[in-house]
Amino acid sequence: MFDTNIWLYIYGPVAGSNARKQRVYSNLLSAILNRNATIFINSLILSEYINRVLRIGFDQWKNLTCNNVASYKYEYRKTKTYSIHSKTQLNR
Repeated sequence: MFDTNIWLYIYGPVAGSNARKQRVYSNLLSAILNRNATIFINSLILSEYINRVLRIGFDQWKNLTCNNVASYKYEYRKTKTYSIHSKTQLNR
C-alpha cells in the first residue's frame, strides 16, 4: 500500500518538486503493475490525496492573487480557479 505522499509524488501537483523521488516511486509503481500485482488504496488515503491536491491549488491561488488571508472554504471554493483546478487535478 502506498501512502498519500507517494501518490502525490507520482500524480499530484508536487510531482516535479523532487525528480529523484518521483522517478523512484514511478518506477516502483510500473514494476508492480507490470507484475500484475494488486495495489490497495483505502478511503483515508484517497481523501488525504484529494484534500492535499486542492489545498496546494489554494496556496497557489493565494500567492497569485496576493490574498494571504483568504478562506479556503468561503472564498476559494467559489472561484472559477477552484472549479478548473479540481476538475483537472482530480481527473488524472
